[in-house]
Amino acid sequence: MVRFVWAGMLMLLTGCFEAELAHHVNEDRSLTRRTALAIDSRFYDLVDWTGQAAALCPSDARVEENDRVICRTEAVLPLSALPSRPGLTDEGLAVSAREMAGGLVRISIPVGAIRARMAEQVEEQVSGAAPKGLTMALMQGSMADRTIQFTISGAKVQASTGTILPGAGVAEYHLPMAALFDPTVEVPETFSADVKPKVCANSFICD
Repeated sequence: MVRFVWAGMLMLLTGCFEAELAHHVNEDRSLTRRTALAIDSRFYDLVDWTGQAAALCPSDARVEENDRVICRTEAVLPLSALPSRPGLTDEGLAVSAREMAGGLVRISIPVGAIRARMAEQVEEQVSGAAPKGLTMALMQGSMADRTIQFTISGAKVQASTGTILPGAGVAEYHLPMAALFDPTVEVPETFSADVKPKVCANSFICD
């Protein structure tokens, strides 16, 4: 199970971040998941002062660049170890992998459930604030133009619910932060892509 730890979600709600979650299907039918979170150094110092920095970004994953702290993680799992359906747990999200016809693999990320969980966290963050309306407005303003970028890649992306980039090897979807405040913003239940792990000149031999 590939997880995105919910401790990191609390950081996302501040607007002091850039986030990318990349998923690559390898030729050996494994999945490499890379996360890159760019955190405002002042916010990171505040989290460090509260003693929660390790949960947000372990020291072995942390790099300081100018006025930002970059937190990078990487994990590799065989596709057979991933669930057949995407979902959420208390610890994070489960990216799924399903074998399709023609040697394709469908990778799915539950962006709809992520949106719902993060919207709940926004409500929890402002529920005790006074005045609540002002706090919500400030948070909404800080995240108005921000997104979380999800990518799924491989030797070839055959189809996707997101956008297939030029070169046909990468599909992407940007989850708008505005969706946390406005239920009319449309977000798909899943971001998925049908990926070829390997492309050969002679498909009869390769597949």
